[in-house]
Amino acid sequence: MNSVSIELLRVGLRDLPVNNAIVAAEITDADGLPVTGVTQPIELNYIEGSAGNYSAIIDDAIELDKAQVYTITVKAESTEGNKAEWTQPLKVVDRTITDERKLSYVP
Repeated sequence: MNSVSIELLRVGLRDLPVNNAIVAAEITDADGLPVTGVTQPIELNYIEGSAGNYSAIIDDAIELDKAQVYTITVKAESTEGNKAEWTQPLKVVDRTITDERKLSYVP
């Protein structure tokens, strides 16, 4: 099972948790095209009782190639209009316990 999560979403200098944002992710290939096998953008849901944590399960039908590096862009917007965006490279790696694939941040 693949997932994407944002932890501790905060409002700038006030450092207050944001529990009411619209958070979505898009995964693209090296050409900037959305990957297939999953509806995009991927909506992340607020984790009840957390302080600004959001997550989503990514459908196993997503078509990813271990030889490729992908990009994930996550956008968040609070009901107050605060916006944030993060873009990170992703690489597909095998899990050590099973044959399932997972997405991993590539520094």
